Parts: sequence; structure tokens; C-alpha cells
Amino acid sequence: MRPGGGALAALACAMASAPAWADAPPAAPAATVCSLSGEVCATREPASRSTVVWRRLPRGGRATLWRAGVLPVNVQVSDDGRTLVELYPGSNLLDARAGPSAVVLTFHHADRAPATVRLDQVIARPEALPRTESNRLWANAYGFDAAGRYVLETAEGRRFLFDPATGRPIKGALLRP
Repeated sequence: MRPGGGALAALACAMASAPAWADAPPAAPAATVCSLSGEVCATREPASRSTVVWRRLPRGGRATLWRAGVLPVNVQVSDDGRTLVELYPGSNLLDARAGPSAVVLTFHHADRAPATVRLDQVIARPEALPRTESNRLWANAYGFDAAGRYVLETAEGRRFLFDPATGRPIKGALLRP
């Protein structure tokens, strides 16, 4: 196995079920999603219109880490529990009417304002994205890797590594500020 192959395998496993490949975005998400390690989870709570991030404790208990004041359709959580990433509501399928300023990723944290990434920051030619019957494919893969970075592979073939703490790329410069 080549160096770093374990991290790549973990990323592939984490992202395997994430993107939608049919013409329609995936069905409503599960109420709870967990990190790669399975030790940290995020639970959508519609009654409070928020999402709670929590850590598994021995004997089936859980400890709340923080609460995000959002109720995203698609969400992923980091292994350290510090970052909740909200994905575009259609996952990797962009509504045909969505423009270049559509927010495709939002990095939420307990102690600061969210950091957003727009479509035109990761896709050079939104109008040329591959089309399905009623959507456009903007991402091929996304998710946390074993090193804790957030990885995005776009339909244009760009690869970004984001620092989850800031929501800014550490590899792959954004196309527009």
C-alpha cells in the first residue's frame, strides 16, 4: 500500500454513501450522523430547530458538546466534535436554477460565526457543469478524511483540502475571494 493509503481508504469509505448519483437528491437524512470514528455524532432536533453535537460515553451514555442553531438537510461532523459541515441541500446535485453564489458548504463551530463556501469559489464554470434531467452535478466526493481535514472533489476535477477549524482551504486555492 502506498503511503497515506489508509487515509485515502478511510475517505473513500466516508464518502461512498454521501453523494447522490440519481437525478433526484437523496431522501431525508437520518436524524443522527456520526463521524468517521463513530465517537462523535450530530443529531437533528426539529422541535428546537437545531442540531446537537455529542460524544459517545461508555455504557451507552452521551455528552453534549455544543448545539448549532441550524437544522440542515445534509450534515457531517468531525471526529473531534468541533466542526459541523452543512452541505448543499441537494448534496452533490445542484438545483438547475441555483446561481454561482449558491452556498455549497458551511462550516459551523460552537464559538464563532459559520464560514461559507460558495459554488463560484470551487467551480470555475457553473454553467458547464454536467447535467442530469433536472439538476447539475457539482461535486464527485466530499467528507472528512482520517487526518481530520475536509476534502472536496468537484465535478470539474478540482480537489480542495479544508481546515475544518476555519473553513478555509489548506490545499487548493478558492477561485474567487
